[in-house]
Amino acid sequence: MAFLYLTEQGSILRKAGDRFLVEKDDEVILDLPYHKLESVLLFGNIQVTTQALAELLEKGVNLSLFSRQGNFRGSLSPPRGSNIELRVAQFELYKDAPRSLELAKSAIQAKLHNARAVLRRYRENSREVPESYEARRGEIDRMAESVSGASGISQLDGIEGAAARAYFDALMDFNRSGLAWPGRVKHPSTDPLNALLSLTYTLLMQELTGLLQGVGLDPYLGFLHQIDYGRPSLALDLIEPLRHPIADRLVLTLVNKDMLDASDFQSTGEGKGVYLVSKQMKTYLSEYERWMMQRQAAAGGAAPRPNFRDRLRAEVESFAAYLRSGKAFEPYLFDAPEQPHVADSEGNKS
Repeated sequence: MAFLYLTEQGSILRKAGDRFLVEKDDEVILDLPYHKLESVLLFGNIQVTTQALAELLEKGVNLSLFSRQGNFRGSLSPPRGSNIELRVAQFELYKDAPRSLELAKSAIQAKLHNARAVLRRYRENSREVPESYEARRGEIDRMAESVSGASGISQLDGIEGAAARAYFDALMDFNRSGLAWPGRVKHPSTDPLNALLSLTYTLLMQELTGLLQGVGLDPYLGFLHQIDYGRPSLALDLIEPLRHPIADRLVLTLVNKDMLDASDFQSTGEGKGVYLVSKQMKTYLSEYERWMMQRQAAAGGAAPRPNFRDRLRAEVESFAAYLRSGKAFEPYLFDAPEQPHVADSEGNKS
């Protein structure tokens, strides 16, 4: 157990000897050794004693706080100020606009490659393919061809945005759940599909932020996403190629296999957004953790490929190596033909 998710409202995380206890109403509901922990995530009204906080810091365990709806509030991280040379190299990259732009282009090219690979996988596993599929896929192809000619970040953002609209329109043709897709709605998410996408992106962002801090990088200074108050721009940069193969496939898997449906969501109260009810949040987090830790099968009987959590670590380590030595940084590419083609592995119902 490297990641501990706490969702039981009113519970308390305490330290007892070399163990952590989660209690509610004077009853122990979880007892585990702290040496197995890498990160603790709290959702909603959950208390942590000062002794537990001190132990988390001493053992190098990240503590992340979310609202009950899954909105990221912030984190408590151990001090990691020893790698100043790496952060100096990161700031030099930020000041080098042409170099930053080339990195940004590589991230978007990888994202569009992965978008096409994900769509290809769904197409191959589906009996019925909408007539609009080829046109939408063609739009992504055209946007990918224009990436290299982008003269700046703003133009690159426009290319990515156009490709994202075509991608989501094509992806949701493989949504077999009956949940309506109104288009990508972010802040707040007004429907279950968007709420699940945003929640999954938030968890990936939180994981990458912790990993970046762990190697001594500043997660708030990126090369694609510009500086904005409170925004972990570098974490968001590294997420871009990972969104479609990790987050989007997980969400479609959950809804296509009827593990989550419209009845599992409720309104925020102001009518501006929806979120998972407490019981189903536990189901979702369990599936998210299983998805992140599952080894990816390889073609031809080769050894299993790294799991998605390993992929996150590899992205951070590769970027750090690029800053240290100038070694090429190559964002993760998802290659659909090398993945297992099991008809119902993602709830395609073909």
